[in-house]
Amino acid sequence: MANQTIGPILWVLASTMLVGCTSIPKVTPFDGGMTTSTPAPNTVRTLTPTLSLFPTATQAPGFTFTLNFDRSVYYSGDEIIAEVVLKNISTEPVLVNSRLPPFGQWLYFYRILNPNGEVASYIGGFQNEISPSEDDFFILSPGQSISMKNDLTWSYDISLTGTYLVWTSYSNSFQPSQFDPSDKRVAWMGELKSNVATFTLEP
Repeated sequence: MANQTIGPILWVLASTMLVGCTSIPKVTPFDGGMTTSTPAPNTVRTLTPTLSLFPTATQAPGFTFTLNFDRSVYYSGDEIIAEVVLKNISTEPVLVNSRLPPFGQWLYFYRILNPNGEVASYIGGFQNEISPSEDDFFILSPGQSISMKNDLTWSYDISLTGTYLVWTSYSNSFQPSQFDPSDKRVAWMGELKSNVATFTLEP
């Protein structure tokens, strides 16, 4: 496993891990909804999600795309580290666009529902790169994965104590030939929605 760390870009703290590969890796929003209960004084709020309003995690044959946190409980002032992982679980190598959130095509790379059942405000920080380059495409071998870690507190208002729900996606609509007409390789195209992951913030 080769481990590569990307320093702060604007306000984002991001690190990139590449599993079994030497290339460097360099995503659509949703509006969710949930029901909440009124908490008793001095208690941590919890959420009862309205699951029908959440995106259903989607995976393409041969891929998994997952979202995880390094801890289930954080405290005010902690870094909150989200990790997304794209893995080739097929028996064939696949050409992929290696850009993972937050280096995608969209401004809102993660959607976060706070303990009030509201979409957490985006406060800036992730660099919005509109188009990939030819160098962003590489072969993901069977069993190989790429991942990206981000501190969400740099870019989202995560100040309320309670339980948060988070979702993101990976997408590609580009081919290498768009950047180099002589490059005839064919990359996987489509969108993968991640699972909905949770964490709790305590005082």
